[in-house]
Amino acid sequence: MSTRFLIRALEVATDRWHTPRRREPHRREFDEGLNLLIGPPGSGKSTVIELIRFGLGMNARKTPVVEKVRGVHVEITVGERLLRLYRSTVSHGEVRAHDMSLGRDIGTFPVTSNDPDETTIGKQLMVWLGLPSDVDFTSGGQRRTLSFEHVWEYVHVPQTDIDQRIARHDATGLTPRRMRLFQLLFDLIDEELQQLEQLLLEARKEHTEAKNRNEGVTAFTERASLPPAADLRGRLSEALQRRERLSGALSELRSTMGTRDDRVLTLRGMLAANRNNALRTQAALRELTQVQASRQEHANGLRRSLERLQRLRSANDLLAPIEFSQCPRCMQDVDGRSTPAETCRLCLQPEPPTEEEAREKSSSDGELPLLIPGESGAQEVQLAAQREELLSLISQGERERQTLLGHLDELAEGNREIREEEELLTGTGGPHVEELSRLTEGLARVDGEVEQLRHSLDLDRQVQSFRDDVERAGLEARAAQENKKGHEAYLRRQAQGLFARLSRSYDRLLHDLGTPNALRGEISPKDYLPHIDEKRFDSVNLSGGNQIPFIVGYWLTLHEEALGNPLYLLPGCLILDSPQKSLGPLQPLSQRLYEQFRRITANSERPFQLFVLDTDLPDGFDPGSSLISVDYPSPGIPGIHHAGPENQPHVEDMEGMEDW
Repeated sequence: MSTRFLIRALEVATDRWHTPRRREPHRREFDEGLNLLIGPPGSGKSTVIELIRFGLGMNARKTPVVEKVRGVHVEITVGERLLRLYRSTVSHGEVRAHDMSLGRDIGTFPVTSNDPDETTIGKQLMVWLGLPSDVDFTSGGQRRTLSFEHVWEYVHVPQTDIDQRIARHDATGLTPRRMRLFQLLFDLIDEELQQLEQLLLEARKEHTEAKNRNEGVTAFTERASLPPAADLRGRLSEALQRRERLSGALSELRSTMGTRDDRVLTLRGMLAANRNNALRTQAALRELTQVQASRQEHANGLRRSLERLQRLRSANDLLAPIEFSQCPRCMQDVDGRSTPAETCRLCLQPEPPTEEEAREKSSSDGELPLLIPGESGAQEVQLAAQREELLSLISQGERERQTLLGHLDELAEGNREIREEEELLTGTGGPHVEELSRLTEGLARVDGEVEQLRHSLDLDRQVQSFRDDVERAGLEARAAQENKKGHEAYLRRQAQGLFARLSRSYDRLLHDLGTPNALRGEISPKDYLPHIDEKRFDSVNLSGGNQIPFIVGYWLTLHEEALGNPLYLLPGCLILDSPQKSLGPLQPLSQRLYEQFRRITANSERPFQLFVLDTDLPDGFDPGSSLISVDYPSPGIPGIHHAGPENQPHVEDMEGMEDW
């Protein structure tokens, strides 16, 4: 059985929804079987479908007649659920869902989302339909996911497609999506096929990247004029042989010159000992320099303290005999001021002790007085003695420093003499110097040549590795392609019965319609499209290019097959917009086409909903209760004003209008 999907009703809220004359939204209800929306152009037939499409969370085109629409309610049956969806045209980024069977709100779902884990209304509709929402397909070298909007292409055949194409089959870039959707709806896909497709995509990507890398390296080697690998290996072998000969000659020369003589070893030992002594002497010199600096700093501090004491004694000698009658600061008279006894007339502090009292106090306290009038203080004498002692130490340290410097000079001179004697013994200053220099320089040149050749060989190996990567990636891509083709062939063999049944039903339907110039029709398992007499349907010339019987017959055949098999997930709803667009109501083919509409929807055991939008009914066709007549006074959406036949040029078709 196909998936049960019925459109029950459409309600449209407009600016006049809550006016005093109208308390309810504009509502249009639909039957489970055949629904014929018949009316002149511009009377709102296509607008009804576009509003349903909008209410289901998809983009929809609008005409000027629906500018006043403020919200859309769509009632649908999905499986056993009766749902009511609402979407505002003002804030149209979300759809609110209500379960009418349970009488409770389900939630609000965004129309789109950048978060792949967030459930949009499209994903939720896929879940309600029993369709997986994670089926991928490859398009333009990228993996994409089927959505409800793609499923809608198998439900709604718009007026622009009814006589030209099937699910936009003429857009080559959309072919993988169309075929993957067919596979999903008719049980022609499994998890293994999706995994093989993903592996093929990754293998092709790796192959492309490997080719790009190889092309870049190849271009570089061509610009660098890199010789063939065989030539590089030959030149490297020759360079290694030359290096071996030069190394042997150099070793023999050095042996002749006595570089391993015991005397040379002894001299080198003495040179090392002298260097160690020099290092120790330099360390002692640095330590002495630091001690001298510390001594000098301390001596400078003692000198400053002595100078301060001397200034104090001079100030006392000068100021003590003076008897002030006026304050030297503010120039006020101090003679007449009463002061406490034994205090200074100026600062009012106690008078300083006499020399005798100062000596007695210092002897009793055990401290040295800072200043005793008339003579040098004990502290000054003590500081002077310490400074003299430091100056003596500084002088002694300077003598030690000169001794260390002289020792360093002696060691340097000894090192120079040892090196001269070593040069005489090793011959670096003798007659073999020129030969030694020539061999050394030649060996250095050969070493550089060997290094360069090895680098070139490494580069050649890397270039070859890039070629190997390209070949390996190509083999993996071809293997993945073969695995995918093999599994697709397996699935096609499994589906042979499906395409045989589809072809028989399609061929029978074309003959029942009396389609001219069509001897045999079939549904191809290669592209899932109708073929007429072994030609794809859009390459068959019929009535001036009219493809309507082929296209409408295709959709009716798919739905009739899906109704009889519980494994097929095609939604049991089909919307055909203007099937008489190129036929006209007077053709017998039109009447036979409408009879097929009534036949396929007449079976009550297999519910199938079919919408047919047209300007007129075929001549002689009785619509019965399935007719929904619309015109300008009573348009497709009640309450929405239409221009009317007298202003028909102002009524704009849905095609080319802006998207919501």
